[in-house]
Amino acid sequence: MISRSVWDGRGLTRRQRNTGADERRGQQVRPERRLRTAVRTGLVTTAMAALVAGGAGTTLASQSGGEGSSPARGHAAVVAQQIIDLPSGQLGWQVTRRTASPADADAAALFGSADAAGFVVADDGALLVSVEGGPRVRLASGEALAVEAGAEVAIAATGDDEAEFYTLGLGRGTAKSAAIDRAGATVGDPTPFATPGGAARDLDLLRDVLAADEESELPAGAGPTLLLVTEGTLEVATPNGGSIEIAAGDATTLEGDLALTAADEGAAFVAAVLGAEVDADEASASPTYRTGSGTGGGTGGGGGAGTGGGDRTGTGGDGGGGGSGGGSGGGNGSGNGGQATASATETAGATKTPTATPTAQPDTDADDDGLSDDDEALRGTDPNLADTDGDGLLDGREVFETGTDPLNADSDADGITDGEEVDTYGSNPSSNDGDGDGLPDYNEIFQHGTDPNEPDTDGDGISDHDELNYPTDPLLADTDGDGLSDGGELTYGTNPTLVDTDGAGFGDGAEVDAATSPTDPTSHP
Repeated sequence: MISRSVWDGRGLTRRQRNTGADERRGQQVRPERRLRTAVRTGLVTTAMAALVAGGAGTTLASQSGGEGSSPARGHAAVVAQQIIDLPSGQLGWQVTRRTASPADADAAALFGSADAAGFVVADDGALLVSVEGGPRVRLASGEALAVEAGAEVAIAATGDDEAEFYTLGLGRGTAKSAAIDRAGATVGDPTPFATPGGAARDLDLLRDVLAADEESELPAGAGPTLLLVTEGTLEVATPNGGSIEIAAGDATTLEGDLALTAADEGAAFVAAVLGAEVDADEASASPTYRTGSGTGGGTGGGGGAGTGGGDRTGTGGDGGGGGSGGGSGGGNGSGNGGQATASATETAGATKTPTATPTAQPDTDADDDGLSDDDEALRGTDPNLADTDGDGLLDGREVFETGTDPLNADSDADGITDGEEVDTYGSNPSSNDGDGDGLPDYNEIFQHGTDPNEPDTDGDGISDHDELNYPTDPLLADTDGDGLSDGGELTYGTNPTLVDTDGAGFGDGAEVDAATSPTDPTSHP
């Protein structure tokens, strides 16, 4: 079963109860998953922003390259894209959050109306997405797939657990989505906008992860930009001088150049940008191949001779000029370079040679990175480079094992490459604070020497973050060596940096063992 909640231009709402009484119809929903924050303080230190801010300082003006440039700015990346044929009239975005089960799923239309196209975005857990007549891909959290208008798609969670994902559909502003929905939940009308000029346009989906207080930018598209926050909170400054705050699980459409700032806990988001007009002939151009039997030939000034029946193209040498050709077998032959075209007519009694039945070829993997060349073309990685982003992890390993971005050397933007996090330090490459103790992984590894996978490195009952705020040692369970752990000192109200808090001449640990008060000088063993 796939349950869902839907954003219809007025906020993301739960349309079908899945589990728990708190998910009532029409209630505003915030996904449970958030950027992990401190164990006690709830804040990620601003040092993280300083580590990564250098990569995001290019201004919008300096990166703008006209209509042909990418909308990605800073360390944002285009994670999916397609050319869409825009229907006439009013358009509207529809955002739906769904839950996929591990069971096999039936193929269904994602976006309801036949003219709607968009994206599937994996959010929490990995998905197996099968497009009828198209690719079959695995999407890790944060990855996306473009889905053409009218395509039927089957989506299932990999492994034993359910997976959360979003669908983002762009279609007529009055269309209602049937989507992958077994319960027939109804969906409100998306907020419409006027179709921009041009029948075919580029549609890009960007993804970015920002550290606390980090800034980024989104350039204006050909229509309103759809902005969906998947983790944390994002503050957006609009061209008219206004500002809005978007929390995880919320989506909105905004026009013009947008300035983005992550809140204290950081933020992750995707943005769909409608881009440049594409020439209709270029958008629809595709090669045509035909096979036939028999032999034919063509010669021309500089052109070579070809063999084949039906319509067959052969490559000749340099040169040009008319040529002649003939033979048996019925067909047309053409020679590139010579630009000569020869027509052959079938002669009586010609012997026709049957053609061999083609056999399916296995997927090739030119760079032996565990990701087929077809998959690399789909994901935008380099099929001739085993480690496209140079982070020390093969592209296939990033996609199928670690769940990191093969196009981004530092998926969580914490200042440590994905390869170092996985193979050297054992930290989480998908979170800048893997243990959720409020200390960025970079600081734990390179400044404090604490364990980025353990919120309380010394096991004394106080988080690493809090120990650095007291002045206790996060690497020493009993900072003052009085026989009472730092966590125990907090329990009894003693000073974790003094052996004898009350000055009675007995260590705090000894007083606790003797059942006397370590904070009362008149009470001692």
